[in-house]
Amino acid sequence: MQKFSLKSISKSRVGKYNMELKKILNSDHAFSRIFAVLTIAIGSLSLLGWVFDLGYLKAVIPNLVTIKFNTALCIFLLGLVSYAYSSESPKQKRWFNLTLTAIVFVVSSMTIIEYLAGFNFGIDELVFKDIEVTYLKPGRMSFVSATVLALTSFSIFLSYKKLFHTIAGLIQVLCLFISVLALLGYLYGASNLLSFLSYKTIAPQTVVAFLCLNLSLLFSARDSVILQPFLAQQSGGLLSRKLLPISMFTLMLIGFCVREMTQYYKIDASIDGVIVVTLSLFLFSFFIWWNARRLNTMDLRLTEKRKSLEQLNTELEERVRIRTEELQKSELKFRETVELAADGIFEADLNGIYTSVNLSGCRMLQYDESELIGKTIMDIIFPEDTAKLKVVLKHHAASSDIIQLEWNLRRKDGTSLPVEISARSVKGNRIVAFVRDISLRKKSDLAIVSSEKKFRTVFEGAYDSILVADENGYITMINKKLGERFGYREEELIGKPIEVLIPERYRAFHVGRRMNYSAHAHSRPMGAGLDLFGLKKDGSEFPVDISLSPTFTDEGLRVTAIIRDVTERKKFEDQQKFLADMGRVLEEAFDYDEKFEKLAELLVTKYADSCVIKVVEQGELVYKASATKQKEKSEEFKNNVQKFLMPGSFGSLHVLRTGEAVIVEDTEKEITENSEVDQANKKALLQLGAFSYAVLPLISQGRAVGTIAFIKNSKNSKISKADADFFKIIASRCAVVLENARLQQYSRLAEVVTNSLPSLIAYWDKNEICQFANKSYIDWFGFSPENLVGTLMRDLLGDQLYQKNKAFIEGALNGQVQQFDRDLTMKSTGQLRHTKALYIPDFIQGKVAGFFVLVVDVTEIKEAELEALSQKDRAERAVKTREEVLAIVSHDLKNPLSAVSLSADFLDQSKALDWAIVRDCGVRIRRSVKQMQNLISDLLDFAKMESSSFAVELVDEDLKQIISQVVDSFKTLAQQKKITIRADMPSLVKNVACDGGRIVQVLSNLIGNSLKFSPIGSEIVVAMKDLEQNLLISVADNGPGISAEQLPKVFDRFWQSEKAKKLGSGLGLSIAQGIVVAHNGKIWVESEIGKGTTFYFTIPYSNTDQLLAKKKTPAQASSISHNTLFGAHILLVDDSEDNIVFVKMILERAGAEISVASSADEALKIIQKNQLDLIITDIEMPDGNGFQLLADVRKALGKNLPVISFSAHSAGLQYDKILRSGFDGNIFKPVKPDAMVGEISRVLSSHQSVI
Repeated sequence: MQKFSLKSISKSRVGKYNMELKKILNSDHAFSRIFAVLTIAIGSLSLLGWVFDLGYLKAVIPNLVTIKFNTALCIFLLGLVSYAYSSESPKQKRWFNLTLTAIVFVVSSMTIIEYLAGFNFGIDELVFKDIEVTYLKPGRMSFVSATVLALTSFSIFLSYKKLFHTIAGLIQVLCLFISVLALLGYLYGASNLLSFLSYKTIAPQTVVAFLCLNLSLLFSARDSVILQPFLAQQSGGLLSRKLLPISMFTLMLIGFCVREMTQYYKIDASIDGVIVVTLSLFLFSFFIWWNARRLNTMDLRLTEKRKSLEQLNTELEERVRIRTEELQKSELKFRETVELAADGIFEADLNGIYTSVNLSGCRMLQYDESELIGKTIMDIIFPEDTAKLKVVLKHHAASSDIIQLEWNLRRKDGTSLPVEISARSVKGNRIVAFVRDISLRKKSDLAIVSSEKKFRTVFEGAYDSILVADENGYITMINKKLGERFGYREEELIGKPIEVLIPERYRAFHVGRRMNYSAHAHSRPMGAGLDLFGLKKDGSEFPVDISLSPTFTDEGLRVTAIIRDVTERKKFEDQQKFLADMGRVLEEAFDYDEKFEKLAELLVTKYADSCVIKVVEQGELVYKASATKQKEKSEEFKNNVQKFLMPGSFGSLHVLRTGEAVIVEDTEKEITENSEVDQANKKALLQLGAFSYAVLPLISQGRAVGTIAFIKNSKNSKISKADADFFKIIASRCAVVLENARLQQYSRLAEVVTNSLPSLIAYWDKNEICQFANKSYIDWFGFSPENLVGTLMRDLLGDQLYQKNKAFIEGALNGQVQQFDRDLTMKSTGQLRHTKALYIPDFIQGKVAGFFVLVVDVTEIKEAELEALSQKDRAERAVKTREEVLAIVSHDLKNPLSAVSLSADFLDQSKALDWAIVRDCGVRIRRSVKQMQNLISDLLDFAKMESSSFAVELVDEDLKQIISQVVDSFKTLAQQKKITIRADMPSLVKNVACDGGRIVQVLSNLIGNSLKFSPIGSEIVVAMKDLEQNLLISVADNGPGISAEQLPKVFDRFWQSEKAKKLGSGLGLSIAQGIVVAHNGKIWVESEIGKGTTFYFTIPYSNTDQLLAKKKTPAQASSISHNTLFGAHILLVDDSEDNIVFVKMILERAGAEISVASSADEALKIIQKNQLDLIITDIEMPDGNGFQLLADVRKALGKNLPVISFSAHSAGLQYDKILRSGFDGNIFKPVKPDAMVGEISRVLSSHQSVI
């Protein structure tokens, strides 16, 4: 592990110095670009001066020499080269730089040659004429300028070779020296320095440009030996960068100032040198002192930083020690992780010898780690794989990339293990390999290959054409059947757009449809109602049906299209449509001859160029109708076919005699070239223009009754034997028409006879369609003759009567005479008549073709019988109702009775009970009793409605308040089922006269039903709406809904839907209907499967006239104390021991003294012996009853002793009898204790008891 020390810190500081040096170098590049830009600016401004003849741009200082055009151009070009050279990658612009540099070198060299050799190459005034004539050579740059430009351009050439970088830098320093010399000449007025060899002076802007140009080139050199001492980070470099610029500037400034001072004060020139030296010594001494002070300060800071670094080194070494310990722990954890890894991890040296193997690797190969250490991979592979492995290792030996391959390793037991290996060389001359067991994946791959093979077999063996296309509509796969049907080879379609298989007229439209489908991909089955066509390679089209199935893969959307050729289906559909049109045409035609004329015209529109129909009349085959597409020749064609009758085996007579069709596909070959056909018939065929024809018999009831001929005049659409089957169907339909027409003639005679009979006579075919009815039959059912014939028997009789007669209809169609009685309503008069019906089968060739109906009116005979049957039916219905009620009571009372019984048994068998358990049992008993009360209450209401004794008590009520209270009462239950229930009512609603309790009963039933069937998270809305004459109330839910078939049964008694079985008595909605009807209102239901159900009912405002009270009197809450009946002696008479026990406990708790009797006789004995204040008696008892006991008490004591009935009869005849019998009070079972004590207290008070 690497340790940190001062050496590493010093290396770090060197790295920082190199970074700072890089920054300095980068800053030098910035200086280089600045000087290059100045050079370009001087050159460009001077060129503008020449272009626009601006003197102040050509000569910066008036009366001095001007910069020449060639000089300005060369400066500008070298400025561009310098700027490009100062960029980050000057080599990228190498040829650009060298080209411009070569131009400058050539121009400057030619100028030098002109000066030295006295030649004139004509380059001086090549562009502009020089008007400065003070010199011998106008327009020529100075010799110094040419020399500097030549040297500078030559140094640029050298700078592109690393070997000559130093020479290039020295040349640039020389050029700087010449430029500085000329600059000092201008500053100090030394004119001798401004010329060379007395040829010409150099312009001042030229001097500045040369300085900038060479400085730019020097600063742009990245490895310049000349600049490195100045750029170094050591003290020398630092000192030189501080002293050199200021010393150069100071010396030049001193020289200039001394010169100006000596000239101004006229000082002797010999003193100039003394002054210059003195000032220079003083200033240099000052600069050296100042820099020495700065260097001493830097050394002190460096010493302090060295101490800080030593302290930092100590801290770092401590941190390294801590980090080392952490790394050791981390390495230990890593080793543990390696051992627990699912993959095998093998570590080997560079010779491939294993040095470490984790636990998973050992398990894979069934070795111990000690057995694998020291082995190589050659030891765990099969011998036959050795040569192959050496090739792989040799291929990867020269690469440091990860080796990834799949291999079969040899386990210890010799079995093969397929693995995936990832190996790589790592630091420390080690090789690490990760080995993963892929045996399961291999099995999966084999399964996938097998599955793909099966898929391919199914794909290629499919009867339909199948292709797969990508999301852009390009075909990626087709099966063999598609290639065969469209006429393509597979390679011709793969990669092509699917539109090549679509007719040209649909392609543009299909592209848009395809793009829309790709954006909203979904499955589309066949038979989607689209008219689609495929295009074969030969250009022919055929109708197709296509199903689409999208699949999203890693490569994007893939659409599988199954294409089915529906040519035959389309042909069949066209044929069926034609037959339907044919039937319609035949039905519309009434006349016998008109039917055949219209049929012939219809046939030539689709299946023939001409058509001829002939029928047998009076034993001879005669012409009946014909038609041709050539309307202008229709009369001529008609005359020809009437005369023409092909003899032999090719004509209608042969077809009529044999009953077999004749099809001639080519008349020229089969007839005109046949020597057996005479010339007259051949000539007639030529006149008809028949190229091919077919003659078929019209078969009716097994015999030929005519012929029909189809003629085609064209070779392109000739008649073939493939058309025979459909032509036979047409011929069969024509035969039926012919036979029906004849039957119509026979039926006229029968019609005259049957219409004169008083009985009802009709004929129905085997399809139960009326073919005939006499006048009495028509008058009875109120039909017109044309409407009755062709009517189904079900439509005539109605569903109910038809179902009653169905067995007799089936018996007649099975060949058996049927006789039965039936009650029929004569629709013309509305009278119910009693009839006797006779169904007689009609046999044709041994099969039943229909049946005759004979109905005789026997009303007078049957009236007595019907009366008896009516009474019997009422008795049976009463028994059925009783049985239904008993079934409900016996079933629905068992559950609550069972709960009460179990609770009582539990309390009885438990020795010590917790009060909470007792209370829970009490709650369960009370809930069961409430359930029984509700059932009994429903049964009593139902009994009242059945007996028409149900009535409501109308009171002025605020229904808005009633609805709110009912909704609130259901909210807890709704919350338990996670259902929202709310009321939606207008702010202002008028009061309505109604029975508030009964309306609550209706609403509770409707809301309760909604809660039963509404799903979790749904909503129930109770709404109210003012309809002027009525108040509309609705209860809507989001439940499963009620089917249309079940809606009419909703209000039937005892009816329940399949989902509601065993959830109630089935009387709730029937009672709700009775309550609403008793209010003169209406109730109905609207429902849709899957969307919910809404019940509506109305309460009319007109009920106000029937109000029993203007305002409902609020019930007074009873408050019974333990002393309410104190001192009262009460006799309790009941044959139920349980009732006696509980009532006695309640009354004694209220302070009363109780005597008990189980029968009326026992009660009379107690009355005679005791002074009583009140008698409470049951009505139904085994020995006597409450009515008899009341009569005996009244007879003995009059009304001095009050008597209260105690009965379970709260409705019906017994209830009415109790109210009329004269009891002083009534207590109805079941009763609540407070109500019972309250009633007793009321009766005692009214009799001025001792209470």
